[in-house]
Amino acid sequence: MNPSDSPFEIKALNDDMGHVYEVFCETNDERQRDLSKKQATDPLVEEKMRRLNGEIDRLEQKMQTLANAQKRSARGVPTETFASSDNEEALQHKAAFRRFLKTGQDDGLLSWQTKAMSATSGVDGGFLVPSRLHEEIVKAIDANTPFRSLSRVITISNDSVDVVVDDTLTAAAWAAETSARPETNTSTIQKINIPVHELYAHPKITQRLLDDAAFDVESWIAEKIAENMGLLEQTAFISGTGTGQPKGILTHPAGTATGQIEQLKTGVAGAFATTNPGDILVRLMLSLETRYMDNAVWLMNRSLLSDIRTFKDSTGQYLWQPALDGKTSTTLLGYPVVLIEQMPNRAAGSLSVAFGDVRTTYTIADRTDISVLRDPYTAKPNVMFYAVKRVGGAVVNTKAIKLLNFNV
Repeated sequence: MNPSDSPFEIKALNDDMGHVYEVFCETNDERQRDLSKKQATDPLVEEKMRRLNGEIDRLEQKMQTLANAQKRSARGVPTETFASSDNEEALQHKAAFRRFLKTGQDDGLLSWQTKAMSATSGVDGGFLVPSRLHEEIVKAIDANTPFRSLSRVITISNDSVDVVVDDTLTAAAWAAETSARPETNTSTIQKINIPVHELYAHPKITQRLLDDAAFDVESWIAEKIAENMGLLEQTAFISGTGTGQPKGILTHPAGTATGQIEQLKTGVAGAFATTNPGDILVRLMLSLETRYMDNAVWLMNRSLLSDIRTFKDSTGQYLWQPALDGKTSTTLLGYPVVLIEQMPNRAAGSLSVAFGDVRTTYTIADRTDISVLRDPYTAKPNVMFYAVKRVGGAVVNTKAIKLLNFNV
């Protein structure tokens, strides 16, 4: 896709979305009239609502694809592995790495780096990927992992990093020119350690395809690594236990004390309230401190959003609004909705909705190296690649996000 064409495509999608949304609202109004009069809905109307929800989902996905393409273009993700801007040394390194991927010959790489022999220098028997390919993998993961793109990301060279957090406001006071100035309360500073954990992917490919001179093995392996690791990363950032993997936003205890994340309950196990179901979303939004509102977003999966699209306020206005006027993000109560498929489906006790400033809430620590081991034996006649990346993640500010608990 030519990035210069994307504004026109987005406008066309906005126009389509506007039409579909108009029909969606009319159909939902008809559905709600049936409910109020007959205490039941027409199955044909329900089916139409299902199809309209699906069409809105399809248009949203296309808009997100265009937004990701614009993001990659703006960030300069390389479209060719051997970019002309690379110096001769880097080109030789890449050529040696390509030869290793295709044939297993590693002589050319030994002059560039020592085979990894410990956790501090990579995977045993593997090679660190060249810097340009590393950038391509990291940017591809970032573009396709919404939670990562919302978080604060730091790059480290060690196995952990300490993040100093001050989530309280330093006390201040007024004083006359000659009056005493008693000491004010100081802010509370805490140090959070974020260890990195080993994340691996092992895509496999046929030797015949590797033997094809025209096959771009670097782009293929970058795509597969980004696809597999991105999915696992995002799952951990949402619901990781913190043991052998990052700790997610949903695995913190409920509460308002340090280390706890406040949860509001819907009042119904596994569901929204029958009357005025959107009121709890308003309460969740208003529970966030004002200083975190500017960058706040909603997090939920697509299935739950299908329910929320039908909610109205007391004046009959829909709480959810589609992306129109050249925008690519839909909104709920005026704030962007970011679809995270790893957010849980609605169920009794599920934490299926989050609202907050994710960048202030969550920090991701990336190790600088990604290593690859070539294995032509385990999956014969295919060749398997064992790629390892080290990443950590943790909530560093529990006040900057709120969770909705579907429970009494």
